Amino acid sequence: MALVTIEYDDCSGPKLPAQMGVALKGLRPGAPLCVLVHGYILANPWERDCPDTHIFAPPPDNTANLGWPQRLGLAHDVGLALSFRWNARGTLRAAYRQAAPAAVGLARLLAALEQIAPNHPVTLIGHSLGARVVMRALEGLSARSVSNVILLHAVIPRSEAERAAQSPAAQGCEILNVTSHGNILFDIGAGILVGGGLNGLFRCGLRAALPHWINLQIDRAPTRAALAALGHHLAPPDRLICHYGAYTRPGILDVYAALIKGALKPSLLRLKIAHARTKTELTAPVQLELH
Repeated sequence: MALVTIEYDDCSGPKLPAQMGVALKGLRPGAPLCVLVHGYILANPWERDCPDTHIFAPPPDNTANLGWPQRLGLAHDVGLALSFRWNARGTLRAAYRQAAPAAVGLARLLAALEQIAPNHPVTLIGHSLGARVVMRALEGLSARSVSNVILLHAVIPRSEAERAAQSPAAQGCEILNVTSHGNILFDIGAGILVGGGLNGLFRCGLRAALPHWINLQIDRAPTRAALAALGHHLAPPDRLICHYGAYTRPGILDVYAALIKGALKPSLLRLKIAHARTKTELTAPVQLELH
């Protein structure tokens, strides 16, 4: 399993481990780099009893088969996964505040990758508060330093996301914002945390449409139809409420893997989603309003 762990702390910033150079040398030219950023709960030191260890752990430790590097197909010379560990334990409010300095550390890591691996496209994946770390990091980066950003049930104020989306780095990459109705209770809690309720959160995207932004609501029929047309079949949700469905839903990590490796073009995904939505609207029953 091609996985390098990056430890971040407030004092020294991210440390590039010795195996980074070896891992980069083993990659084929143009192979993708994928930086994985966890959300709330996880903290240093690495704790085996923490549920978020499963998203980075390779088999056999990852008994639930939910490890991101494995499911994204980042093995051997195909690509390299970097797990970015930041201090997200304590109260939810404390972890929310800690996301800001962690973003500075992530930006430094990405700037370093741009120097030592300029020919490898970089994808960022952030879940929950990890998405806030990702978006804030974009503000400190140069244009085209990142190729793709995948946000999973993001916890970030709408105003903050809109500011980050206008940065040179964000303008130069593709951003996939993954949401679902199954996350609604967590969205309500996050809205209280960031202020402004659901209107203060950007769970359904930005107020102004941007050409490089895709909202992917994975439990909507048009979205599932669009992905099926592209050869990606998502299983129905197995529970009504779930904060982890953006990566546990069978089939969804295959979509992210295709984006990372360039097998799925964002422009084609936009086109298929728009077509599926239009088809749904045209075939929906007419609602008569009585006055």
